[in-house]
Amino acid sequence: MIENRIIIPGNPTAAHRPRFSRKLGRAYDSQKDVRDCMTWHVASQWSDDPLEGAVTLDVVFYMQLPKSMSKKRRTALNGQPCLKAWDLDNGLKILQDACNGVIFKDDSQVYNITCKKIWDEDGRTEILIYSDSSSSEL
Repeated sequence: MIENRIIIPGNPTAAHRPRFSRKLGRAYDSQKDVRDCMTWHVASQWSDDPLEGAVTLDVVFYMQLPKSMSKKRRTALNGQPCLKAWDLDNGLKILQDACNGVIFKDDSQVYNITCKKIWDEDGRTEILIYSDSSSSEL
């Protein structure tokens, strides 16, 4: 089993719903810049070819504590589960899209995910990638 670690700096973000243009009558990606930035961070830390076979992801979204929060409350919340903000599945969606073609060929290879959101002084996303290169689909 191969293990790699990727850190994406900055406060984590979640995937939004598709936006539609009334003038053009089609959908457009309002988060293309965010996704491209995440892909760049992932690619800059990943030097191998995309993985083949089954992939496991352990993801921790470290949500930055708001600056407006009192020091006492910030200290109390630091390291605690984050129950605010967006749903985990939306955070995973944009993260897997950013890793597509870089870490794994397709996000359908991901068969196991462990994920959590935690309050922290510094916003970032940490990903542990485990690959079982001996597994293959028949």
